[in-house]
Amino acid sequence: MPELNKKILFVSFEHFADLAYNLLKDELIHFHVIQYEVWNRLDLISKILLLRKYDIIHSFWAKNSYNDIIACRLTGTKYINHYIGSDVLHVTKGSRKALRKALKIHKYSWKTLADSENLIEELKCAGIDNVGLLQIFFYDKSLLTESSDDLKEKSVLTYIPEGKEDFYGLDFIVEAAKIFPLTKFIVSANSGKYENMPANIVFLGWVNNIDKYLEECFIYIRNTKHDGFPTSVMQALLRGKHVLCTQKIPFTKTVSIEGIAECLNMNDPNEKGRDFALKNYSKEEVIKKFLDVYKC
Repeated sequence: MPELNKKILFVSFEHFADLAYNLLKDELIHFHVIQYEVWNRLDLISKILLLRKYDIIHSFWAKNSYNDIIACRLTGTKYINHYIGSDVLHVTKGSRKALRKALKIHKYSWKTLADSENLIEELKCAGIDNVGLLQIFFYDKSLLTESSDDLKEKSVLTYIPEGKEDFYGLDFIVEAAKIFPLTKFIVSANSGKYENMPANIVFLGWVNNIDKYLEECFIYIRNTKHDGFPTSVMQALLRGKHVLCTQKIPFTKTVSIEGIAECLNMNDPNEKGRDFALKNYSKEEVIKKFLDVYKC
């Protein structure tokens, strides 16, 4: 296919850059990634010199940079602006200046994308329309494990980074831990330096690989005030976990005390959720969607 010969530069944070590279390195001959921290240190001239080598730059986080658009217009490189979460809030909840800037970037972008339906709706309400849907999450069949039905305990896992306790719902976890004192609530990305915490809350601190804890939990909670496409939810579903989240995702429940109680009364894995993730997020399916986006 012609798109296989296109030279594409994918710009994002380390985690997403690694995901994109592992997804497309064998499909696209000239697919390169660069981390935002490196990209942001480049001045306009350096960006122009770099972009002269590429047909497409895919910005996986809508930075809305005039310099990026100027560099693309001068080099003829096509610009993809991809919203993935809190970057939408800069547009919808920010200043009028930020909105005007985002609208102008949208006008000169080759394609504007978002990674969830709710983000597309939020952007549409702000005047940014014709936004496509593209999600980067995928699984590798060779790494799949069977969902376990012989867990030692029905523990609850959640992610609440330090400094963002309000945004990720620490108060709800504290309330739930008090209501279900015999259930262990495991909090990742947080050292737990708080007073008067229930004894059944375990703070892990930062965890480089959350897979072990996803395997061992029975319930996963993703409780955010705003979200894009939550890859951790899909990772949990692939493992047959019962999931409570703020997004409307098939075979998950809304975040509530009642939802936790309902899950704790279950004994079997969430096989319907697992089947949904298996059907929709295979590596082959996601590769096809990316290649479709990169077509002219």
